[in-house]
Amino acid sequence: MLACRCHTLLAASVCPGSCTDAGSGAVVNGGEDYWVNLTPPVPFDAALGVSMGGFGVLDIASQRSLKAVAAISPALFPTWEDAEQINGFASREVWEAHEPLRHLATIRSPVGVWCGQEDPFHDPARELARAVGAQGSFDHGAHDGGYWRRVLPEALRFIGSRL
Repeated sequence: MLACRCHTLLAASVCPGSCTDAGSGAVVNGGEDYWVNLTPPVPFDAALGVSMGGFGVLDIASQRSLKAVAAISPALFPTWEDAEQINGFASREVWEAHEPLRHLATIRSPVGVWCGQEDPFHDPARELARAVGAQGSFDHGAHDGGYWRRVLPEALRFIGSRL
């Protein structure tokens, strides 16, 4: 996970000249593995994640309240059979304890979800977005860098407007 002072990132990307002390944020990068029981190295008020990182920020949001959570193409698995195929969780119990779709009632933070229609995670992401009243979009796009670069400014604005 990369942690940063979001006011620097947001001031440059979202609200130049108007952010003086926006708060702190975390950008979660899942790397090659699903992160569970994540303990961020610094305090933060908001989080943004892409793919496995999107899973991670939603998992964090199910455990604590944040000012904003942005998940881009969150890699969510409605069933253990789906999750087991990627071999990304130590056990079914670990997946059950951390899968955001299984903990919708505990996600109380403002959430933004962006996931392309051609993304394999589109349907579960849309299900989560409906259940938690998320903002965001589900227009055309795949699970790739092109889509992520296209929606990142909107996700940053979503976070910036809540800090």
